[in-house]
Amino acid sequence: MTDILDLYCTFNNYADYYTINWGSIAPDILGPILITLFQHKQEYKKPVFLKLPADLTFEKADEIIRFAIQHHIEGFIACGPTQDRSLLTRSTPTEINNIGAGGISGLPVLQKSLKTVKYLSEHTPKDMLIIGAGGIITSQDAQAMLDAGAHLVQIYSAFIYEGPYIVKRIAKVCK
Repeated sequence: MTDILDLYCTFNNYADYYTINWGSIAPDILGPILITLFQHKQEYKKPVFLKLPADLTFEKADEIIRFAIQHHIEGFIACGPTQDRSLLTRSTPTEINNIGAGGISGLPVLQKSLKTVKYLSEHTPKDMLIIGAGGIITSQDAQAMLDAGAHLVQIYSAFIYEGPYIVKRIAKVCK
């Protein structure tokens, strides 16, 4: 717990917000950490978001929403990687096997992310921020995420494939 608190306090002058990946810390351990962070958020005023995995069921999402409200989480980032290999539609079975274990991010996650963002926008308090992430490559993807209920979008893979100019192109098209 002290490690996370130390990071929160140390990087206060550099970070705009903090992200905790749901599932990285067991909820029974995460809860007391968030209670302690909440006490320091009064001083540092840096929001904390939970990043949700792409394979999250809606039943589990309801449980996490309740947890987030209870622990003063400001919002969600949806979604992180998926374990679902069936989404790699442009890859052969041999290529998929050679990828090995681990999560898959980028374009294969987009549809799961859109569904999760839509669910969150319909089931979370209106003051909770929803950041759409996962598979946003084009301005159309970003607009779809906003249309699903995201307040903001976050990109990663697009930087790799398109370079930093992608931000300007997406911003120009999106409302």
